[in-house]
Amino acid sequence: MTDVEDGSAESGLSEEEIAILLEKSTFPDNVKWLIEGNYDSQEKVNEIASPVYSFLQLFGAFLNLEGIEAVTIAADYKAAVAGVERGFGDAPALSPSEDVFGSGSAMAVPVLRGGTLKTHIVLHSGIAQGLVSTEKKLSGLAVHLIAHEAGHAHDHEIENRNLPGWYSNFPPDYRERRLFLLAHRCWAEYIASHLSSRWGTDSYCKEYSEMLCSMLSTARQRGNAALDGYQQDKDIGRVERGVIEAYGEFLVRVSYLVGHVHGLGKSVEESAPEFLKLVNEATWFTPIFERYEANVRVLQKSYGAWSGIEVFEPLKQTFELLLRAGGMTYYRLPFDEQWRIGLNRPAN
Repeated sequence: MTDVEDGSAESGLSEEEIAILLEKSTFPDNVKWLIEGNYDSQEKVNEIASPVYSFLQLFGAFLNLEGIEAVTIAADYKAAVAGVERGFGDAPALSPSEDVFGSGSAMAVPVLRGGTLKTHIVLHSGIAQGLVSTEKKLSGLAVHLIAHEAGHAHDHEIENRNLPGWYSNFPPDYRERRLFLLAHRCWAEYIASHLSSRWGTDSYCKEYSEMLCSMLSTARQRGNAALDGYQQDKDIGRVERGVIEAYGEFLVRVSYLVGHVHGLGKSVEESAPEFLKLVNEATWFTPIFERYEANVRVLQKSYGAWSGIEVFEPLKQTFELLLRAGGMTYYRLPFDEQWRIGLNRPAN
């Protein structure tokens, strides 16, 4: 454990305004800090950690961050994420998201401590360094990334109160578990993006829209390749993972943009017109996107007043329709409780 000195956030606010906000901050004083890397002095450690500390303090004036138990800043981000003690028994180690469309560099890991949901934030050291960069775009991106993880920490607090215990009691039914985990991840990215939207960069919508357009335009090709793979190795598990990656993960990524746009009080049409144009041209996806956007609006409207995981049922159904549009269905035979996976290559 390394000590971290205090610092003031480079936020554009006056010192008096910052002091007033920090008095209201929910960011705990007893957070454990882990600074991993080759630093030859305490001064170098503070240069890395102090800006992160300051911004989290500032975000704590707007978000509930009282559940953050630790912050790790590491040069080896992948190892740091895998090393977090999650408290979920035999749960597998986490790994950062990584595909041809991008790689993760920050994560708010949900951890269980004595039955209570807490948060361990892990950041690549490049994000901490970006906070003090003289390049405005780079520093703005770093601020937004940390704000997004703070949004996840806030969401963990809401879920701890509204949905106590569900993190250690995932649905045992195979189909329900698959659909629920997709729906929950989708919602989690939506609400974190919604909550952090005020700290986003001016170019965020345009740049993220371009990435989503690339994902959507290749979804059919990637999904069909996964389906065709079954003829080669008969590995239905690999097909399922491939179809979910092509379609399910895409809708999860959509939540970053839609949550951000909704958080700003704007529409996808005005903030990401090129993406919406492509959505409307992909006729197989248009009704699913419309249904999805309606689902997350309803969830956001009732946010903080949920009474069970049943609130995710409409979004689960939307994911099931999406996977079916991609050529994969879950089904059971009469008098058989085992779920099977059916494949049907889409025509268009």
